[in-house]
Formats: sequence, structure tokens, C-alpha cells
Amino acid sequence: MPQTGAIILAAGLSKRMGHDKLNLPFGLNYSFLSNILAGFHTFGSSPVVVVVNPLSEPQARTISTGTGGATVVVVNDAPEKGRFRSLQLGLREIGSDFPVFIQNVDNPFVDAVLLQQMLHAAPDGDFVVPVFNSKGGHPVLLNTVVTLQIIRCSEPSTALNSFLKAYRKVTVPATDSRILLNINTPEDYRDFLRLST
Repeated sequence: MPQTGAIILAAGLSKRMGHDKLNLPFGLNYSFLSNILAGFHTFGSSPVVVVVNPLSEPQARTISTGTGGATVVVVNDAPEKGRFRSLQLGLREIGSDFPVFIQNVDNPFVDAVLLQQMLHAAPDGDFVVPVFNSKGGHPVLLNTVVTLQIIRCSEPSTALNSFLKAYRKVTVPATDSRILLNINTPEDYRDFLRLST
């Protein structure tokens, strides 16, 4: 299987949730972050990078030590500048020599079958997006052309969706609506728990 990396974006301050989303329980034995890390490690992505804010760094390092694979924790010391800067920091750690999956910590689901389908579709475009009911979800797979240009971008407040409009998109049909979830509030989390039981 071709090499892939993965970046988990977890540098937000979680103001709507009220506490770090990366440590939210996911089932009996996992947190959101540990479940995502385990999924990408099992799939074979390496390196896997987690981008966090300074307050979340100790938790992220603790969680990442028990997930069965090597994880690099990168600190975004200015998370208020947005997700694109976090993505740049993660990609500068990984480099631009192979495709990279991008996953938000507030979507804690990793499906190896979907990842493989996305990787299979990658040669047809510059980035791959899974789609459910005509809506794009997560993760997103970026090829080396896109990752290099993100690293070189001089404007860290760029919106990723706007940035990607200049590149060729490939979509992959997904059978699981959870690719669309963004668990940002206590209400979202309660809904997630109801769906999971």
C-alpha cells in the first residue's frame, strides 16, 4: 500500500463544548483522539500528527502514547488564527512527499474501507472528499501538489475550502452518514451518545 500520512486538527479552544474535545469519551476504552489515532495507525498511515493548542498539549501527549503507533504532537501557539495555520504546521512536520489525510478531532470516526477507497481514487484528482447524500464530509485526502502549496502559502488565515477550489476534486460515495458529523457542543455530544447506544 502506498505511504500516507494523517493530520488530526485539534487546536481549537472548544469554547462551545466547554472543554477539550480530544478527551471526550468514545465508548468504554477510547477518547475521541485515541479512537482517531488508533484508526489511522491500524490503516497504516505514518506519520500521524496531532495539532493542538498549548493548553491541550499535555493531554494530547498522554493520549497519544497508548494508541499503538508513533504519533507526533505539534503545538499551534496561535489557534485563533484558524485551522489553515494548524494544517500548515502539521504538513511542515510531515512534508509533501506522499498523500495526507486530514481529520478533525470533532469527527472521531475512522473507516479503513473508506480510507482505502479514497486512496484508490486519489490518482484521478488533487484531493478526495467522501460524500453522503451529496454532502462532503471527513476525512479529506490531499495529494502532494496540494500539500506543497499549502505549506508554501503565505496567508495562514486562508479558508481551506476556498484554497481547494483551484484544484481538482474527486468524490467517493460513503455509506455512513457519520462522515458529516461535527461534534461541537454538549448537545451534539449528547446526540452522538444516543446514536451510539
